[in-house]
Amino acid sequence: MIKTAKYFLPASSVRSRIEEQVRREWKRFSAMLLVYVLLIIAAVIVGARGEYNLHGDSINGFALWFLLLPAYLPLAIVSTFTWYFGYNIPLAGNEAYWLGACNLIQVFLVWAILSLIAFKSKRPMLLRNAVYFIRILVFWGVFQLVCCAGRGLWENGGFMSLHHDTSSVIADQK
Repeated sequence: MIKTAKYFLPASSVRSRIEEQVRREWKRFSAMLLVYVLLIIAAVIVGARGEYNLHGDSINGFALWFLLLPAYLPLAIVSTFTWYFGYNIPLAGNEAYWLGACNLIQVFLVWAILSLIAFKSKRPMLLRNAVYFIRILVFWGVFQLVCCAGRGLWENGGFMSLHHDTSSVIADQK
């Protein structure tokens, strides 16, 4: 009888333990989103330092791609409203700032909605899985900014002379 008594915990103890897990996961979730927000701000700073050019010849193209891909959903919603009401948003020259704003609004909405759902349903796994997904975005963003730095060093750091145009060498040999 004594051995089985430890398996019957009071319901309030189980509830408080689950609520504590949700709070702990919410803190991890909020901290990871803060890191992601700082990365978005860094990408906006890097992406705004040049023209909006997504092909391989621009240094800031990697940062702009990092800002563009998560912003497709907010951009689709905004473009639906602008199409319906016939309004045109002037984006020329401010693309990085607009993409950053779309990403920050989306981050805030995701934070608010997932926090509300997790605390209401007392499901810490929802927040834990969201932390894993945000980690993927953070590592991808860091990789994109490192690629920006590498591209900038290649063009401005004196390494360009090591990369000769091989097409002219091949044409000379013929």
